[in-house]
Amino acid sequence: MTKEHHVDAFVQATIECFESMVDLVPERKETRTQIPPIENSDVCAIIGLSGDSAGMVTISFSSDVAKVVVGNFLGEDPADLGDEDLYDAVGELINIIAGNGKAYVKDAALSISLPSVMHGDKYYMSLPKSASVTSVDFDLPGVGLMTMMLSLVD
Repeated sequence: MTKEHHVDAFVQATIECFESMVDLVPERKETRTQIPPIENSDVCAIIGLSGDSAGMVTISFSSDVAKVVVGNFLGEDPADLGDEDLYDAVGELINIIAGNGKAYVKDAALSISLPSVMHGDKYYMSLPKSASVTSVDFDLPGVGLMTMMLSLVD
């Protein structure tokens, strides 16, 4: 089961990444536990975690929010972004968050995989039934909502 201090580590990594790399200050909103499979839509970046624990961390948002986030990240007009640039940049953001988050987890040695980005109108993420998923919603002021999800199984 994902421990609260693990969630806090990845929340901290998410906030720091967005403040320094995207020039947005995420405001933490609702935290909830979800049971797989989890329905998602629009844009979701995922990275696997392995080592003393196994699982994943994701960020997801609507396509419109993703374009503004990536536009800020790359210093470009969101209207000028192509799909390939959008998905590559979202993958790089989850890579930064996962790398920093694992460094903040002091009681487990974690490694990260290569990032993947999923997109579409509706898709499901299936995980082992023993995997609990903690989702943390963030408001990106003036932009919209983002969700960070973390699942770790010892």
